[in-house]
Amino acid sequence: MKKFAFVTSISIGFFAMIVLIWNLDLHQSTDGAEVKGQDKELESQIDEEEDRLNYLSDVHHMHRSIVQSVQEGHRLMNGYAMYGFEDENYNLENFKVSEARRVALLEEAIEHSEEEHVTKDLITILEKFNELIADLDHSEKRLIHVRELQSLYRDLDYYLLNNTYYEPRNVSSTSEQYEDEMIDADEDTLIGLDSQFDDGDYEEFAMFFRSYELPDEGRLLSEEAESHFSIIQGHLGWDYNEDYVFYENYLVFEKESKLPVAGLNRMDPVTSEMIVPYGTQGVSFVREELMRLGEAYPSPNGERHENVMPLRDEDRTYLDDIQYLVAYKNGNEDEAIQKGWGGTQLLLTHTSQLLSQLELYVHEHEQLTLWLQETREYLQAADAIGYDDYEEAYTYIEAAFRNIERMNQIALND
Repeated sequence: MKKFAFVTSISIGFFAMIVLIWNLDLHQSTDGAEVKGQDKELESQIDEEEDRLNYLSDVHHMHRSIVQSVQEGHRLMNGYAMYGFEDENYNLENFKVSEARRVALLEEAIEHSEEEHVTKDLITILEKFNELIADLDHSEKRLIHVRELQSLYRDLDYYLLNNTYYEPRNVSSTSEQYEDEMIDADEDTLIGLDSQFDDGDYEEFAMFFRSYELPDEGRLLSEEAESHFSIIQGHLGWDYNEDYVFYENYLVFEKESKLPVAGLNRMDPVTSEMIVPYGTQGVSFVREELMRLGEAYPSPNGERHENVMPLRDEDRTYLDDIQYLVAYKNGNEDEAIQKGWGGTQLLLTHTSQLLSQLELYVHEHEQLTLWLQETREYLQAADAIGYDDYEEAYTYIEAAFRNIERMNQIALND
């Protein structure tokens, strides 16, 4: 755990922030025109972003140009590392529109930096950013520059602004100032590879999954459900009979298995927001998602296996191939690359986010919450180690999926 503490950064949506920044750049790049009443929504968003940056500047006792450089730069490099340079948002044109402003912002941040290690890192970032600009037309070199910048920004965002969503890479001068706080695989400060859960624990999970009951609160009789659910349009994957359990929050479960019905829409038809399960409804969702994860285990060569596989030479071929560093083909989210480090990064990101969400569903069950946390932390450790040592990173990925495999083999095998 980190011994130093700051107020957690106020954040707005990742893509909303990037689109806002690019919209601002586009407005400012047209004959110096300013955003005026013709775009009130954008004007309001910009005002909110200004207030947010000023607040963070005060909280962290740091010039706002440093806060802005680090946060914007980290988001930007995360995006280009994930999508490449041919996405609707992450592309060469958008990059070129904003590059001059980003250089100027970095120069301003360097000017106002009061700590030597921060100044050194910002200068390094500026140098590497200019190298990226020079190599924009070289598809392989620009991705290497993006990865280097992503690691530097990640360190600064973590240590300076307390953004703990991503673990640091510890490649910066700033990270050296926090040696006793560093997450360093060589010093065994990452989560240990030996799980704290044994077969006895998994047997207890099995007993819990077999014995829990769906909540009585909010249940509807079949005839009540038919009226209540009439607001939902289209074909529904159930009949209104005693084979199903219906709830006021528009969730439906199979009575015998206690699992959510197949194809259940989890958006509230009234509010259009995601439905948050309550009580043991959440346990059913955890079971469903863990069973889905256990159906097949992916490997870096794009294949899926019935059992967790160690890293093989064929996998290394794809991990070493730079064309598989990005996660999406041509930046298209419908064309996810399931191979190499790009596919591995997607696996880390999506599975970690899923496990984090599942923790909220079973927070009252301490042991299951701890298991979800351990499994998620294995994946976060792999992400912290990163591509530069993918062999070590993969041992943590393997540990995470060994947990999921054991859960399916022992506790979810009914």
